[in-house]
Amino acid sequence: MLDKAKLESANQAYLDTDYQLAQTIYQEQTQEDPHNPMLLINLANSEYKTENNGKAIKHYYQAKKISPRSKELNNNLAIVLEEIKLRQDPMLAYSGLSIFESLIFFLVFNILYLLRKKLKFNSSLYFIVVLCLVVSSANLAWLAYEQKNIKRVVVTDISTKAYSGDSEAYSELFELLDGQILQLVKPGADWSQIKYGKSLGWVKNSSYELI
Repeated sequence: MLDKAKLESANQAYLDTDYQLAQTIYQEQTQEDPHNPMLLINLANSEYKTENNGKAIKHYYQAKKISPRSKELNNNLAIVLEEIKLRQDPMLAYSGLSIFESLIFFLVFNILYLLRKKLKFNSSLYFIVVLCLVVSSANLAWLAYEQKNIKRVVVTDISTKAYSGDSEAYSELFELLDGQILQLVKPGADWSQIKYGKSLGWVKNSSYELI
């Protein structure tokens, strides 16, 4: 159950530029309601203000899973990504429909398709219904595939090294910076294998957070 008094305190702290306090309260509230997109956006905004770019990006993308076309969210995320000027791999599922929206579209257009003879569709309307059905089905399939097979993480350390193996005894391969989004290939107890672009490497688990 969200505490409205605490939320008001967080909002006021943000307006008073006490971003650290706002971040602390929003974090507490997201633990109570982790699927509230506005809470996630507010938390991300306060994290950006305290220069925690990786954490901000994490929470913006978590909000995008729920509300992918929020204007405020997309504008703020674009600002952060532009400011850190890091190349990011495309994340297609975060730019389309949410799972709930895809399911609604799929059901609606499937019903229309089944009733096409009774509704006496003309050829143009029939084509639109079929196209929408295909698009919503494809989006659902992609979301299901990505959630099952592709795990993404974001670097939350100022910088971290990627190594050729799961310890610092191996050779350094490349450096990763706060806010860079990676694909998680093989999670481990202390180290995990990640993919950045076409490059594979191993990083400490403490250097990233799951999106």
